[in-house]
Amino acid sequence: MINNALKERMEALLNSREDWPVDELHQELEKIVDEMNKKPLDNFEGFSPADMHYILYTPFHEKCPIGINTDISKDFLLQHSPLLKLAVYIMEKISAEGPMPLTSKGNLKVSFIKELYNLGIYYGYDRDSFEKRPYQSNWNFLEAVMLTCIIAGVLKKIKGILDITKKGNALLKDNGSSLFKVLFIAYTIKLNWGYFDFFEDDDCGQLGFLWTLWILKKYGFTPKPASFYAQKYLTAFPIFINQQNNMHFADACFTVRFMARFCSYFGFIASDNNDNMALFLKDPEIVSTPLLNAFIK
Repeated sequence: MINNALKERMEALLNSREDWPVDELHQELEKIVDEMNKKPLDNFEGFSPADMHYILYTPFHEKCPIGINTDISKDFLLQHSPLLKLAVYIMEKISAEGPMPLTSKGNLKVSFIKELYNLGIYYGYDRDSFEKRPYQSNWNFLEAVMLTCIIAGVLKKIKGILDITKKGNALLKDNGSSLFKVLFIAYTIKLNWGYFDFFEDDDCGQLGFLWTLWILKKYGFTPKPASFYAQKYLTAFPIFINQQNNMHFADACFTVRFMARFCSYFGFIASDNNDNMALFLKDPEIVSTPLLNAFIK
């Protein structure tokens, strides 16, 4: 869709003379489009439409203006990232003890789930319901870790067992940052964030994740309410307000998917309310973590 500013520039050009040669007009129009594409926009926090094209659609391309740091020590990553810590624990256990039998539904057995839970790595907002029924499907964080590992190709399910792959074993022996990057890409690019909820649009919160992490790094050095980031996101991508039918649902969708799940799972934010969805939706104060500040560049 042509935005209003571009439309006005084009109309002004066309009206400036009546006898435009086609080739010359085409060149002038290209200049206007190129200029507009490279113009920093306030809604994108100073990024241009050309910048946003890379950020949204090829976030790991070398020309993307936002980069990620893959030179982070394993100890630092394990200290700060719940998702990586639980993934490594599961992978190391299978690597040491062999393939793990699953339930008839293809899930982890209750005894092992309790073992993971008692590690105290991260509980999530569904802690109360999980403690009553300690199944994999009742612990969204564990579900996300398992799906991410399988999508990333570091774990695999074959005939009722869970096994580590050659790729997984190789990454376990690495310095840690390579595995973290593989899991990060799997979660952000290959996993459908809408799988875990009933919001209307699958892309809300996930589209532009790299831009929003950059925003979080930019402003997260001091505590700010979660709604501050939701407002930034929905100002940049107002289409989600329409798709969620109103501002409240769009705000909730972003907060749940991006903050309460993605950022909390990977260890990118700190908040007293990470473990309770109801409290999270009451707009807690959020700060960025040392991991986010080291990871986004």
